[in-house]
Amino acid sequence: MPSSNDFTLTQSQILNIWKYAQASLLIVTALSLPKIFEFAAMGTFDKHVNEIMLALFLIAIFYSFWNYMVIACTQFRTDKDTLNYKHGVLNTTTDPIQLYRVKDITAYAPIYLRIFGLGSITIYSSDKTSPELNISAIKNHEMTASRLMKLVEKSRVEKGVREFD
Repeated sequence: MPSSNDFTLTQSQILNIWKYAQASLLIVTALSLPKIFEFAAMGTFDKHVNEIMLALFLIAIFYSFWNYMVIACTQFRTDKDTLNYKHGVLNTTTDPIQLYRVKDITAYAPIYLRIFGLGSITIYSSDKTSPELNISAIKNHEMTASRLMKLVEKSRVEKGVREFD
């Protein structure tokens, strides 16, 4: 049964804004190919232009869809004493980080995320597989970092773990 300490973080698709812009540029290029070929060939129309247009269009659509799915399939979930980082589109990987292993949490908001009311968190831990975990483009990043730090402290007290420098 989920407790009040359990929560899930998902990243915003704003991380893909440049990739979506690239795909849009590719689509515009594909749509303008007939005019480019018409101008370059002075009136003659190459018979393969339609195939090239379709290929560029499909590449742009697949590229956008894949990048969307990468973000949509990334999830950060906490429970009583673990932060689970689950990622992957075709093959998923779940990387658990014990909360008592977290050394520090940094919340920051670069300008391109602040415009959209988003921020990022970096979690530093003594975990071997994920010593530094970045959670980018999330809402309420400062509140989330504070909430995570409270969970870390609670987990350390429950486990009797102290940190020595």
